[in-house]
Amino acid sequence: MISTETKPIEPTMKSDLQWLTTHLNSYKDQLTQGAKIEALKDLILVDFSNICHQYNSHAAAIESNEASEIEIDQYLLQYVLPESFKDLIIIHRDVLLQLQIGHHKTIENIASIAALQNLIEESITLLVNAINYVTSTIEKEVKSTYKTNAKKIIDSKTRHHLSPWKVYQEQFNILLSQFSQITNTNKKTINNIEIFNEIRNDTNSIIEKIGLESQVLLEISTNAIAVIKGNENSKEILSWIEKSLTQISANDAKTNVEFTSAIESKINNLESYAIPIGTNEGYLLEKKIDFNKSVKKWMDYNLLPLLSDVWEQNNSINNFIKHSLLNLKSSLNLGKENNNLIHLDTQLEAYKNTKNTLQENIERQNSIVAQIKSLLVKEFLVCNSYNSNEFLDVSIQNSLNQYTVETGNILVTIQKGFKNLIAKFNQSYDKVVLDNPQANLEKAANCIAQRMFKEANAHYDTLFLNKKFIGDLFLVTRTQQENKLKDTVAQWNDGFNKSILVLGNNLSGKSTFLENTSDIFTDQKILKLSPNDSITIEGRKFKTSNDLKDALNAVKNNSFSQKRILVIDDLELWRDDKFSLLNNTRALINFIESESDNVLVIVSTNSSMCAHLNKRSNFSNAFSTHIDLNKSTLEEICKAVLVRHSATHRTLINSNNEPLSDTQIVAHVTKLCKKYNNNLGEVLQSWTYGTTVTENGSIQYQENATSFPDFFTREEIIVLKYTLLYNYSNEKMFKSFIGANYETNFKSGLKRLLNNKVLIRDDNGFLKINPVINYDIYQILKYRDIID
Repeated sequence: MISTETKPIEPTMKSDLQWLTTHLNSYKDQLTQGAKIEALKDLILVDFSNICHQYNSHAAAIESNEASEIEIDQYLLQYVLPESFKDLIIIHRDVLLQLQIGHHKTIENIASIAALQNLIEESITLLVNAINYVTSTIEKEVKSTYKTNAKKIIDSKTRHHLSPWKVYQEQFNILLSQFSQITNTNKKTINNIEIFNEIRNDTNSIIEKIGLESQVLLEISTNAIAVIKGNENSKEILSWIEKSLTQISANDAKTNVEFTSAIESKINNLESYAIPIGTNEGYLLEKKIDFNKSVKKWMDYNLLPLLSDVWEQNNSINNFIKHSLLNLKSSLNLGKENNNLIHLDTQLEAYKNTKNTLQENIERQNSIVAQIKSLLVKEFLVCNSYNSNEFLDVSIQNSLNQYTVETGNILVTIQKGFKNLIAKFNQSYDKVVLDNPQANLEKAANCIAQRMFKEANAHYDTLFLNKKFIGDLFLVTRTQQENKLKDTVAQWNDGFNKSILVLGNNLSGKSTFLENTSDIFTDQKILKLSPNDSITIEGRKFKTSNDLKDALNAVKNNSFSQKRILVIDDLELWRDDKFSLLNNTRALINFIESESDNVLVIVSTNSSMCAHLNKRSNFSNAFSTHIDLNKSTLEEICKAVLVRHSATHRTLINSNNEPLSDTQIVAHVTKLCKKYNNNLGEVLQSWTYGTTVTENGSIQYQENATSFPDFFTREEIIVLKYTLLYNYSNEKMFKSFIGANYETNFKSGLKRLLNNKVLIRDDNGFLKINPVINYDIYQILKYRDIID
């Protein structure tokens, strides 16, 4: 009997989707055949990319069709499948990146070939599973879509919606372009790895030569004992001495010269580029690294001091043995000429002591060599750029530690002998150095003296230098920053969790900005926290110390009746021997994360300190709003200068005693803005450098041409960096950081900075950078790549 029951008709795929499934399956078959890393990357870059481009083309072709109704194929390609297909592209991009990273780690001998092969196999398995999921999704969606009343269902789902295809198309193109971003850096990174390997091999070769030379010297010392002990014939001993001196000269490798010439050109071939390091929530993460600058700085601070120590010890051993042999030779020749009986017992005893000393020095040398090899194996790796830490980072503590490692006084001697050598490896320090250092020192002293406060100009200069004016007459509105602050406060009042970070270098106006924006905080309870001060909360008085966590707990436990604004100006001041700035910063971040709905925290600090803290904590990311006060507009700065000058009711004249018009004044201010990078306070301060009150009461302005030279030693640079970062310092702080080396290396440098008024001591005994050269010091540190 023939059944008349109607069976549902199985939908058949349209050609577009059939094509897509067929090509995905064909691509999957190629993957499952197994491949080496380059072949697998080619499959992703060529075959899979072609599939993506053709999907893009088919969907775009349907988009251009001006049909009034959305067709089923269009619905599938533009509405249903793009999300799954986008995920497939992301997986391929991530696999491509991990394959490249794995390949680089294998080249650099961080990972084994077996580990790389395992990565390839796991990658293939992941891609196959992802393709199976997408093809099954296509089949499932086709079956559920191609059925009775499909068009009505599609129409009901899409009638009031715009097509998402344009958005998906843009995302597809971005993701596919990232394939090229990843592969474009491959050749550069491999080239860098090869250069790193060559530098590593050159360094190992140098220290091996030094080790062999030391062994030759030890062998000569040992043989000397045997020769003296078993031979009374002075002629034979003299012959042996000549052979030994020739052997020492032949083994004197001049390793420092070899090392310099071998790696200098190699380092200069390192490039600066953005290297993809990973992915996070669909985004490709990149890290911009200047390999050339980073390597030079790392070698200067980490490797070269140790290498110099090895060279110095080797030279000392070499000279010591030479002198011992020459002394023995002279004694023998003298005795021979005078026909005296030569007593060798004394010489024998001396050589026994020499051998012991030599063995101790070689052991010390081997210890330093082990340190060097450890640095090269663990730190000097291109693939460390894939880590979250700063690449070849050298912190302020590292630069201080360079002086506290157990190298004794040898490093002091090395710095004198190898000063020129070190300079070659750090082009950041390649400043123009005058032949006469004394001339630089005199030039610096003249510059500071010319800029310092002059009694004759007191009334006029005070208008530009005093930061605490009475009233609002001299205040210049910083519209953009104030609007940003107002918007943030308004959103916080509406229930958003907010916090504000105010950034600005010295004299940028951070404190003035916070002091004079109270009109924005209408009807708000404002609380200002300062170290070693007193605060009143809800009628209760509290004494603060340098423990920010304790102060914040007091605010937290007593802020239940109403919302309040908490202002912390100059975060870097919260520190002492017991409470470090880093721990205080962590306490602040925890407070913001838990209390920002009830307390709006406003914190100010300098930009360099912000960069410093970002390397050690998630500092700047803890704040929802950043307000940068480093630069003011030309209009704001001109207004600030003119309003202050106008208050004197005096005529401004040039060097020819001709009055300056407002246009000419603006031209002079514009030059100062360019020179001081639009820092409002620096421009106001520098204006006073060129002004002089004449006998008739006029103000004569003449451009100040004096510049502040860089004459600082390495120790002085470390002192200046610390003082600039933390706003102040003192001798006790440096002693605690540096230890015994403070007396030998740093004390004299600090005295020189004080004597030349680069550092000045405030009423509390703290050392601060002289404000008239603060910007110059910042630029010198930045030029040397010491500070961000």
